[in-house]
Amino acid sequence: MQWLAAHPPTAELLRPAVTVATRPGPYAVRAGDVTGDGRPDLVIARVGDNSVGILPGRGDGSFDPEIDYSTGATPYGLSLGDVTGDGKLDVVTADMGDNTLSVFANRGDGTLSPRVAYRCPGPYGIALADLDADGKLDLIATDHQGYTGHAINVLMNRGDGTFAEPVPYDTVTGPFSLAVGDIDGDGKLDVAAFGDSATSAVSVLLGRGNGTFSPQHLYAVGAVASPPASDLASWIALGDVTGDGKLDIAVTNGPSSIAVLVNRGDGSFAPRATYPTGRDPLALVLADFDSDGKLDIAVDNDGDDTIGIMVNTGDGVFAAQIAYSIERGSNSLTAADFDGNGKPDLAVAYYLNVPGSLGVLLHR
Repeated sequence: MQWLAAHPPTAELLRPAVTVATRPGPYAVRAGDVTGDGRPDLVIARVGDNSVGILPGRGDGSFDPEIDYSTGATPYGLSLGDVTGDGKLDVVTADMGDNTLSVFANRGDGTLSPRVAYRCPGPYGIALADLDADGKLDLIATDHQGYTGHAINVLMNRGDGTFAEPVPYDTVTGPFSLAVGDIDGDGKLDVAAFGDSATSAVSVLLGRGNGTFSPQHLYAVGAVASPPASDLASWIALGDVTGDGKLDIAVTNGPSSIAVLVNRGDGSFAPRATYPTGRDPLALVLADFDSDGKLDIAVDNDGDDTIGIMVNTGDGVFAAQIAYSIERGSNSLTAADFDGNGKPDLAVAYYLNVPGSLGVLLHR
């Protein structure tokens, strides 16, 4: 492992990155048990050949060769969830190049049915969540439209795994990513959306419990780069980093930092705190990497080819990042226990590599 700064041996949380070959242009990566064998698999959306790939996990941190399915054009976004209600994880991609969402139903044996496409303007980030508490997962997608969109679109599940027409709700301009959770503690799911790197604000839309949302509230996340770098995502995550039972917000924040907004307890947020990262942080995830019961942050620093782990000091304040070397052109990050040791591992998509690859960093 090549360290970018001196750290004591106790700081070594992850093993060196191992490269996993894929087809060209893996842009988004998610983890979930698609094959139904109790082991997390990797799912990737590829802009290189407009496809989605399933890499079945072996349970030891390695993966079988990918199984591929055609999507719409430029599938930037990816989400996993049981949209048909059969207990199997289905796959959804956001195909911004042809303004569609592709839904792939799981056949039950780990293979997917051909895509069913739904029209949706400018989709980039997507999520699946039961917005109206009917036991069915609905679809939410950001309307990015080349930095000019300014909405999320909600497609309600009709109850049979098909979706109604999109209904838009205003957000910040150029929203890349979104996260769903009960932000205000009323038992109804809310949405937080984050825009491009010139926006410098997060939109919070409180859910009414019936699939509709109140008008957005905006929260500043600080000065960020302008104009935004082309095709580089900005990422948002929800999680209780302070340990008070309330969902806080973490976002990548321009050229070299992340921002954390702490929930005041009523669904509003205190002014942001910022923490330095490597260059060009593009994606982040929340997980307990040091096994102390508190959520830490992993951030993908595309500009200097590192993954940074920022340990939670116990009250939602984060220590300086521990940096791990990865390959160039990273863009998307996911966490799961790939080797069955009870600790979170990481997978990162290398979208610039030829022919294509992922990096897997197993926990020590």
